[in-house]
Amino acid sequence: MKIISTLILSNSKQIVTDKLNIYKDLIPKEIHSTKNRGINHIEHQNLNLRTHLKRLNRGLFAIQNLQQCF
Repeated sequence: MKIISTLILSNSKQIVTDKLNIYKDLIPKEIHSTKNRGINHIEHQNLNLRTHLKRLNRGLFAIQNLQQCF
């Protein structure tokens, strides 16, 4: 609920969600849009970002461990 109110207060032009019924009551119809393709694309980008961050984090830990050994 806090995220929805923040989005509404930020004067967003459009809020894209999946087709969950509760969003109809929380988000005004004027700015609410439901698009499956748009959501899948965003979720795919989020997955890529999480994967890259995990790999970066593992690499940084490996470098720190090497530096501690010397």
